[in-house]
Amino acid sequence: MFLAISLQCNEKHAILSPMIGVSTIVIILSVATAWLALAFVAAWLDRIRIREASHFEVTLIVGLMHLLARFQHNLRVEGREHIPARSRIDGENEEGLLIVANHTAGIDPMLVQSAFRYEARWMMAEDMRAPILEWLWQLGRIIFVDRENGSGASVREALRHLKRGGCIGLFPEGHIERPPNHLLPFKEGVGVIAGRAGVAVVPVVIEGTPQADPAWASLWRPSQSVVRFLPALRYQREQSPAEITADLERVFRDATGWPTPTRLPKIIDGELYYVGMDGHYHSASGKPGPLPDELAGVCENQDGGGAA
Repeated sequence: MFLAISLQCNEKHAILSPMIGVSTIVIILSVATAWLALAFVAAWLDRIRIREASHFEVTLIVGLMHLLARFQHNLRVEGREHIPARSRIDGENEEGLLIVANHTAGIDPMLVQSAFRYEARWMMAEDMRAPILEWLWQLGRIIFVDRENGSGASVREALRHLKRGGCIGLFPEGHIERPPNHLLPFKEGVGVIAGRAGVAVVPVVIEGTPQADPAWASLWRPSQSVVRFLPALRYQREQSPAEITADLERVFRDATGWPTPTRLPKIIDGELYYVGMDGHYHSASGKPGPLPDELAGVCENQDGGGAA
């Protein structure tokens, strides 16, 4: 009987031994694959990070931006040779840089930021400051612009950042272009900053982005977006803001060939009215009721002022 039990145990051991060996190999290979994947992700995140390593949450968001730009918007970047090289991602002890781009959609900052290594602090209209995204605005160190009252605080903050060697990104049109492939007139604020800072100014043409209302809906809609960097410019303090602004607008018009739209965004009694995808004016705050008299007859079928 003892001999029979021993034989049964030996048979089971003979069967289990190969199984244990295969299981061990599978576990080792799985752990090795996981470590390699983690090492790859860590190396990739380190390569795309735009702040020091302590700001890991920023790096994660930048990583998500890169993935969305690559797979959701099929981003194509042209003119990379015009992006000034920097030895440090924070720009310390280096000259500041001003990124000037046309404004096509809510995803524009994400697309431009995905194209280069160092961080751009973007200037954004105060009336577009969605409270639900306040954590994101704070994390991104957004500089908000009060375009109704024209406060100079935002310009002063942008100049301070440029003086410290930082990078500022702004949209001189002040609004999203409607319809697509049209350039809105540039605001003189860009001329003020470019002239006073005396730093390199890199024009960036954005096109092919998804058209959506509200602006942030463009984040999730697929597109064939293109970001094109133009040769850097430099302006002198002796040049007037109007002169600099006009020259920058000319550069964009020469690069795109786009006309000015027939209807422009307007601020009336403290309320912003923008042109929606339907070609009609809409209240940015969703204010109900009829349009102001100044806009009521602009479009033949215009009959409401609600948000799109």
